[in-house]
Amino acid sequence: MGGTLARSRMPALTDPRRVRLCRLIARESMTTLDLAARLSMTAPQVSRHLRALRDLGLVRTERSGRFVLYRLDLAAVERLGQDVGTGLQH
Repeated sequence: MGGTLARSRMPALTDPRRVRLCRLIARESMTTLDLAARLSMTAPQVSRHLRALRDLGLVRTERSGRFVLYRLDLAAVERLGQDVGTGLQH
């Protein structure tokens, strides 16, 4: 199972915009609008990237009042390396 999950997650991290987005939310939780401003993207563009990352279990959300904050799930990213290694052994 780990290898399959890793294979589905890896393409999500090949997009340079998603990598920049992940770097930002690895450091601190941010809203879609914060990310859009920092990345010079529209909120809908950021939202699509966040949804893809969230669907793969790489991003966590937290509600703060009326805002949704996004944060990279560092444990899930660390497991990617382990999953890739396991997948290569089988």
